[in-house]
Amino acid sequence: MIKVLHKALNILEVVAESESGMTLSEIAAAIDERTTTASNIVQVLYKRNYLEKLQGKAGYRLGSAALMFADCRNGQYGSTLTNAATGILTSLSRDTESRSVLTIWRGGDRHVLVRVEDESPVTANINQGQTSLYHNATGVMLLACRDETTIRSYAERVGLPATSCLRTSSVEDLLNRLAWIREAGVFARDRGEIFEAAAAVNLGGGTTDAAIGIYLPSFRAGDRTKLQQRLEQAARELEEKYALELQVHQV
Repeated sequence: MIKVLHKALNILEVVAESESGMTLSEIAAAIDERTTTASNIVQVLYKRNYLEKLQGKAGYRLGSAALMFADCRNGQYGSTLTNAATGILTSLSRDTESRSVLTIWRGGDRHVLVRVEDESPVTANINQGQTSLYHNATGVMLLACRDETTIRSYAERVGLPATSCLRTSSVEDLLNRLAWIREAGVFARDRGEIFEAAAAVNLGGGTTDAAIGIYLPSFRAGDRTKLQQRLEQAARELEEKYALELQVHQV
């Protein structure tokens, strides 16, 4: 058992050192193990979200569970991330006259880390719970940034989205729609009384595990293109600020 644990940690270490991810054969060679042995461990790490499959090619990179430990304090994803986001979200809410949130992908679900209402930030660290990822724009964005296997598994467990602004007729249709959203990096929709939008936030490590979103009454969402542009600007600001603050904490 101890030997297997060492092998699993070795795999995480070599994958973490790779900027573009690693194939199974590369992982096996790096830890000097047979491919079959490495494959068994990799599959467990993948199922537990410590590894994630690369988009569009064979191979693996660090998953959300592993990245969580890179910046984890007091049971939260990281005070570094929440601190970086607080001022940015406060400005975003003020400029767009909306509620704003920072969410992350953890354990196959959506967690809210920071929520800003009336320019008052609250550190939440709340699991979405039983609410479908399809229900929130940030949930849709986080799901769009997952690999095909994860999306298929989620659709099998939860079903296809039923909302008119994301309704799909098949899993293949869902995959295509989410691929378009992932490529765009932003997703917006009007749910009748509420207009919501989400933008992907790349925290580094080769995966997109965070998204920020805004929510406001539809009648107040005038220039929606401008709202989305301001949201995307905030996402880029958060990426830069988080990277800088993480460097400071690692010195």
